[in-house]
Amino acid sequence: MKKGIEIETERLILRPWAPEDAEALYKYASDPEIGIAAGWEPHKSVDDSLAIIRTVFAAPETYAMVLKSTGEPVGSIGIMFTTGLHSAGMEEDEAEIGYWIGRPYWGQGLTPEAVRRLLKRCFLELRQNAVWCGHYEGNDKSRRVMEKCGFTFHHSERCKISPLGDVRTEHFTRISRDEWYRQNGMASFRTMNPADSHLLRELFHDTVLTVNAADYTPEETQDWASCGDREGHWERLTGTMHFIAAMDTDGEMTGFAGIRDDGYLHSMFIHKDWQRYGIATVLLEKMEKYAADHGVSEITCEVSITARGFFESRGYSVVTEQRRRANRLELTNFVMKKRLPDGLKKRVFIDMDNVLVDFQSGIDRQTEEILREYEGRTDEIPGLFAEMLPMPGAIGAVHELQKHFDLYILSTAPWKNPSAWSDKVKWVTRHLDDVFHKRMVITHCKNLCKGDYLIDDRSKNGTSEFEGEWIQFGSARFPDWDAVVSYLLKGLSPDQK
Repeated sequence: MKKGIEIETERLILRPWAPEDAEALYKYASDPEIGIAAGWEPHKSVDDSLAIIRTVFAAPETYAMVLKSTGEPVGSIGIMFTTGLHSAGMEEDEAEIGYWIGRPYWGQGLTPEAVRRLLKRCFLELRQNAVWCGHYEGNDKSRRVMEKCGFTFHHSERCKISPLGDVRTEHFTRISRDEWYRQNGMASFRTMNPADSHLLRELFHDTVLTVNAADYTPEETQDWASCGDREGHWERLTGTMHFIAAMDTDGEMTGFAGIRDDGYLHSMFIHKDWQRYGIATVLLEKMEKYAADHGVSEITCEVSITARGFFESRGYSVVTEQRRRANRLELTNFVMKKRLPDGLKKRVFIDMDNVLVDFQSGIDRQTEEILREYEGRTDEIPGLFAEMLPMPGAIGAVHELQKHFDLYILSTAPWKNPSAWSDKVKWVTRHLDDVFHKRMVITHCKNLCKGDYLIDDRSKNGTSEFEGEWIQFGSARFPDWDAVVSYLLKGLSPDQK
């Protein structure tokens, strides 16, 4: 990972710690109210603080929180990755943020300000898929920071030995990149019209000269970029075609695409700073939906050398390679096409317990006292279903199946555990809200739901009477998610793949 850099917020400078910060660090880190709540030993001397700066705080992405108004470091914040100390449940390309601030600066909103900026760094600059935060039971100040920054509760770990040697309960929160995008207005989309022509012209021009420069000569990119400078060019295009743009939180355009009503995809360009963030995928999906809604069965396009790999990954095939005149010069590109799927996607219902969710992981997080109280009826433990971890491979499998099927959750909640109903919704919101938002059915009569497949581990609650095909998860034929995905994808017609 990258070394720490200097980052500016409204009131703070986040920068790497330096040896000359030792006295300021000791001033605040010697306060037992700070260290003990966070689980570390309060600093005993300036030399102690200097040693921490040279060791612990020398780690990449560890920052002093420096007040702009005084230049004094008043706290610490950092990003940890899966190669270092981290929360249970963290996966590759996920990070954890840890922080503390001196007592005189509590309640001023400085820590949330710093956390929000590091979230932006995690998702946009370091390209992490999710970020975690943890706090010990009773550290309500830390919990409130997480809530203000959009983290939601994920699970608790009880009977943990803290670095101070005492036994504590630690609560973990998490925010995914998709959740952060939604909370911050990222990847919002709007239709473009002739009044937006200057925005399209600028992004087109800059993208060709930077992104496409990897595959074309400077003379070719200059000639290509000049095509967008023609008088009235973008006004004519937006007046006769359907254009959609992706916008960031500041209202700046991050990409755009345009298509004719006959299915010719005229253009798609993504800002150089927003490459590989999924914007092109969403724009292309919107273009394909627009075409399908207008009765188009096949999309055609002329694709640059730079974009060919992306379009092939989305199911497009090369018809021919050609030399196409831009302005004065002829440039190499590819005529590509894709046939859109015919008809509706098949509907798949997915159970939760021991299919999407590892039921035992929730049991393992309970105290012995709770287990004794609910012996023989552990599914009635309040909050149990919100603390479970995903089954191995479940999250990735769902995202793969979503490309080809109409997915719903179809689950049952214990009748005598009212919290289970809301806890299951909480679990879905934390782990798969991008797929199952308002696509969840909780019932004891699963046979009343109509669909093509039901993935479930048991025959109870109407599963055996389901009118479609029952895929018994965990059976010899379908022992895991790899087997389920392989089977379902083999059953697709060529047009559905």
